[in-house]
Amino acid sequence: MGFPAKSGVGGAILIVIPGVMGVCTFSPRLDDIGNSTRGVAFCHAMAARFAFHNFASLTEGSLKDPTRLRDVATTEQNVRKLLWAVADNNRLLVQQLLLQGVDVNAADYDGRTALHLAACIGADDMIRYLLTVGADPAAVDRFGCTPVKDAVRGNNAAAVAVLAPVQDAVSMKGKNMRLVALGSADGKTILVCVAHAGRIKRITIHLQ
Repeated sequence: MGFPAKSGVGGAILIVIPGVMGVCTFSPRLDDIGNSTRGVAFCHAMAARFAFHNFASLTEGSLKDPTRLRDVATTEQNVRKLLWAVADNNRLLVQQLLLQGVDVNAADYDGRTALHLAACIGADDMIRYLLTVGADPAAVDRFGCTPVKDAVRGNNAAAVAVLAPVQDAVSMKGKNMRLVALGSADGKTILVCVAHAGRIKRITIHLQ
């Protein structure tokens, strides 16, 4: 059936669903090997309805997952933890949460991601790390801002210098070829050049 249980000749069966719940059934009628007949029937019925078995997802895709609602709540809590960890520039906690499966591009109710927050506080090391683990530099929040715009608005030149090349790489996919034509001889666009020069006001003009 896929979950641990212990029976007794008195008719009780103690069932454990790891990480979910514990159940005890009691029915004195025993089968030929000394287990509660109705208790075993209950276990079979529960296993047929819920995906408690470790390999249930590989065999029966229609089974209900009893941990789904709990996982949704846990996911929302972990997303909040991720955003707070980034706001505190706590890289170790960010790494731990990402290893637990938290989406690096998960957003709050304003659509702001971890990369948005890192850009706001000017945490350039955190920004580099988030980009290496798949953070989307083109993510747009409810206010229409990308991470590089938040870095510009916060006057964080170091953060802009990290984000501007990545922002250009995303925007130049068939959209921003005028910036390429006006760029430097080594292929850097205007946005990248002014970012490395730390000229926040000019960056603001190019982002509008």
